[in-house]
Amino acid sequence: MSILYDMVDELSANIRHEVIALATDPETLDALKEKTELAYRRQRLKKKLEQLQKASEELAVFKKTGAHV
Repeated sequence: MSILYDMVDELSANIRHEVIALATDPETLDALKEKTELAYRRQRLKKKLEQLQKASEELAVFKKTGAHV
């Protein structure tokens, strides 16, 4: 059983080391920053698209009925 605990401890240490290495790597940090910026832009564009779709629907109703929605 002790061997199993030792293996788990060693794996945990290795994983911890890799996570720290990735978290402090400038290339990794730049990639995460870029992904975050892209996600933010995507969210903004999605919101604008929804606004355009709503405006388009309202315009279609206005053209049909001549009344504002």
